[in-house]
Amino acid sequence: MNWGRAKTILIIMFLTVDIFLLCVLLQTRSDYEQLPKETVEKTVQILQDKGIKIQTETVPRQRTKNQNIVLKNYFSNPAQAAELMLGICEVKLSDDENHEYLFENEEATLKVKDTFFTYTSKKKVMPYGSGEKTDTKIVQENLKKLGFKANEFTVLQEQNSSGLFEGRIIPLYNGKKICGISMNVKADKEGILSLEGHWFSSAEAESYGNEPLLDITAVLVNVIYRNDQWPKSVEAIESCFYTSGDYLESREISATPIYVITDQSGHQKYFDARVGNEIE
Repeated sequence: MNWGRAKTILIIMFLTVDIFLLCVLLQTRSDYEQLPKETVEKTVQILQDKGIKIQTETVPRQRTKNQNIVLKNYFSNPAQAAELMLGICEVKLSDDENHEYLFENEEATLKVKDTFFTYTSKKKVMPYGSGEKTDTKIVQENLKKLGFKANEFTVLQEQNSSGLFEGRIIPLYNGKKICGISMNVKADKEGILSLEGHWFSSAEAESYGNEPLLDITAVLVNVIYRNDQWPKSVEAIESCFYTSGDYLESREISATPIYVITDQSGHQKYFDARVGNEIE
């Protein structure tokens, strides 16, 4: 018997079996990580039959991990935050007992009281001219200059008032919004004029891999039983995280997974992704 040839054949057979098993494993994982197309289509049909307008492509098929995001207040170390935002500056007030601080240089001031902060620029205001569009990219670039990481926030414009950009900054974790935390921003065509609010940076994720989240299709089906007959139309669905405003005075907080459903008028409602209840 040609043992060399036999060994080669056996190696090829084992490799073929391994590749087959790997393909089966990947397909199984893919099926688990995504909602079946048929389930989404049936859910959409149920909502449409009840008079709720929704398109199949509006429903995200990608399942998300069950995890909490632990966040720490950005101003837990006020001097460090002041160095990032102002650079070289003078300490005008430092009250550790009441956690109240004031930092200042020729360009701006930074006030911190507990977990709330106010940043005010001293620059000359340069409003947008008539017909000029406000630019969120300018706000993003200037936030980075103040020490905020580009992948940890998103800029939402709310209005253009008297030639100034006014909006909110929302934290992100792996591209997902963390609702319930924000800072208000006002900017002109050259930079940021003021920032104020609460800000937290993500520290770590606490995974609950053995307890999958409720599928968004189950949440959508429950919508048809609402007494307020909301919504008339589903325009967008997002997978996000949420923390209550009641906890913003803490130095460390936790954000939990939610689904955000946006209706035809842009109004949003939050739903706990673990049990499906609406978060008031």
